Amino acid sequence: MHYSSLIDKCKSKLEGWSMHALSFSGRVELIKSVIHGIISYWIQSFHFPVTIWNEVDRLCANFVWKGKMHTWAWDSLCRSKSGGGMGLRRAQGINNVAELKRFWNCCNSKSIWARWLKDHYLKGRSLWEIKAQPVDSYVWKNIIAARQTASAHMYLPRQC
Repeated sequence: MHYSSLIDKCKSKLEGWSMHALSFSGRVELIKSVIHGIISYWIQSFHFPVTIWNEVDRLCANFVWKGKMHTWAWDSLCRSKSGGGMGLRRAQGINNVAELKRFWNCCNSKSIWARWLKDHYLKGRSLWEIKAQPVDSYVWKNIIAARQTASAHMYLPRQC
């Protein structure tokens, strides 16, 4: 229910384009530029549930194949071009990157948002040691949950 306007926006874009005679690669490029841009904007503030990822991917796959039988699996289209795919991105992957970006911004940004998070939740403690509490915000819980993935990809010592 909370994401119905996002789904409606994606549907309206895709339905509007389906009236035009677009090639396969044209449909792929529209998804990469417009639909991925729309969901990237939303994901900067919200963590999407799995049902929303799946619905966005389903809408995009149906648009690419014009509602006909899918010749390639969506996963194979979402591979990089060098890996034999079309370079599309799954909604879940975009969501995971946004979570890591929020984690990074919390650690390294001097923005008001990051300072507030540190003052409100950390209170002088390390982000690597603190545990999420049931009363914490949804965004904060996602930042805490992103620690494990972030630590696997960090080369620098844990600074925050």
